[in-house]
Amino acid sequence: MNDNIITNQNYYELNGIKVEFCFDEESNAYILEMGEGYSDTLFIPNTINGKPVKSVEFADWRIGGYDKVVVSEANPHFKAINGVLFTGNMKELVIYPPEKKDEVYFIPYGVEIIGEDSFGSNKYLKTLIFPYGFKLIVQYALAGCKNLETLYLPRTLECVLLKAFYFAESVSKVFFEGTNTEWNNINFTDCNWSLTNAEIHFDYNYSKINSDLCEQV
Repeated sequence: MNDNIITNQNYYELNGIKVEFCFDEESNAYILEMGEGYSDTLFIPNTINGKPVKSVEFADWRIGGYDKVVVSEANPHFKAINGVLFTGNMKELVIYPPEKKDEVYFIPYGVEIIGEDSFGSNKYLKTLIFPYGFKLIVQYALAGCKNLETLYLPRTLECVLLKAFYFAESVSKVFFEGTNTEWNNINFTDCNWSLTNAEIHFDYNYSKINSDLCEQV
């Protein structure tokens, strides 16, 4: 894959995926805005026309499909782990591929945020485990994950923004590390009913996650 894209168009195409982008004068870098098409891989280059690729602002990636993200090794702003895209410092999960077929996913330790529309419309994911230290679920982060059923949430969670779980209507069970009081102190904004109306298990011991998941198989 070409680490450095040269094009006179406002998009590049690789492996059946068309990626639109724009140039941001303030940061002197490119922003990836939208993708469409179907392939096994979405590729994030290091530069476009000699300028760095620093940001991804996908309003909607649901018109395409891919099961993994690959990042140019020369790009310091992003990192892909097991096909999932993160910021280079691993603080934010940026894209969980819409065609990634795992039913269970452990968000890596150190991640504090999942970004807007980051899980798109993945229809395979059923169980999502957030790491200790995680803080923020932004707007529309899990919107469209219609088969997501079970969440494991740490007591460090601070805020769930507007419509983070919009259309994720199958969420029915939450294992929360903290107390009922700590749960009530989380800032749950509007339109997250599937989460707030779920069956909540308080004081969950995070060390039991692996054994509990094995029992469910």
